[in-house]
Amino acid sequence: MSEQLSYDPGLGNTAMCKSSITYLDGERGVLLYRGYPIEQVAGGPNCLDFVQTALLVSTGEVPSAEEKKSFENLMRESIENANRDRVLKLAELMRDQHPMDFLHAAAMTVEGVGSEGTEEQYRSSLARYMALTPLMHADFMRTKLNLKPGEWDTDVNYSERFYKARFGELNQDMADVLDLLLVLHADHEQNCSATTARTVASSKAGVRHVVGAGIGALAGPLHGGANEEVVKQLEEMLSSGHGPEVLMRQVIEGERRLMGFGHRVYKNFDPRAVIIKSAAERVAAHVSGGDTLLKLAMELEKIALEQDYFISRKLYPNVDFYSGLIYRGIGFDVSEYTPLFAVGRMPGWISQSAEQASDKEQRIVRPQQIYTGHTRRELPQAH
Repeated sequence: MSEQLSYDPGLGNTAMCKSSITYLDGERGVLLYRGYPIEQVAGGPNCLDFVQTALLVSTGEVPSAEEKKSFENLMRESIENANRDRVLKLAELMRDQHPMDFLHAAAMTVEGVGSEGTEEQYRSSLARYMALTPLMHADFMRTKLNLKPGEWDTDVNYSERFYKARFGELNQDMADVLDLLLVLHADHEQNCSATTARTVASSKAGVRHVVGAGIGALAGPLHGGANEEVVKQLEEMLSSGHGPEVLMRQVIEGERRLMGFGHRVYKNFDPRAVIIKSAAERVAAHVSGGDTLLKLAMELEKIALEQDYFISRKLYPNVDFYSGLIYRGIGFDVSEYTPLFAVGRMPGWISQSAEQASDKEQRIVRPQQIYTGHTRRELPQAH
């Protein structure tokens, strides 16, 4: 039977679903949220904030002012009804753990709709997860850093509330940049965590377990941890005193990877990276050494894009190349970069699972394998 199966490691040539949420053309560097180019969604005169983007991803249309207000009211109710004492106790219990471990545990305490939920119930679940996960993360980090809990301010917008809860006061410009990053991470077609979320949803598990599965998949360094590695590589280069040329030689000779370059799907520029680069320049002055790291990153990018090694392999900067520098400039610890990714991806995971649950053609995900073990054999008589 194995000879009849298609062997596709990583499922790079297998479509497991039909989806109307996100379109991606890696050859041309195109990313569309419900048909709208990411360049318009995240930039330009009519750009959307993260709440609007989340509703676009989940419903298929740009929300009206009334629809946005209704959703914000759902988030406000979720915050007001949350058991914050339980969050703080969990934060204290897990204070020595990685922030992704805490986020995974905390997400399991949020009420989520079952797989047979209505559109309205899925929207309510999205509101709860969007409202609470960034605030729970903020409480955890302030606990970890021996700081008093920040305010869960329901009188400011989404990203302002997240920023205040994490840092204790509001910096409007940095909150706006944070919002942009969340928009850029809202969804990204059938990546590892989205496929994991759909796989779990296919078993009729509810949103709580879908989100937990997405967080688990994102925790891996090949998916959500790349921007951490970019910053670490740049800091290592800076501390060593070696210029970009040394790293380039090591990369070309196969000794090291250039973190933040290349993408599993994009064989052209990642359109998110183009948008995010200008944001990196806005925040560079907000941290000691940030401008130096940004200049180093830009120099590295310039050298790489002139090298045949990178050009021939279509290795271009991806969204992770600059996002870590932005998070660092805002003031986030390097351990927070992946949880921030997860907060931004909540709309994608929940929308993907809702679509999976409503698709009558779908069934439980159950791939085949090609067996490479022993053929049938008998146990030895004496053992």
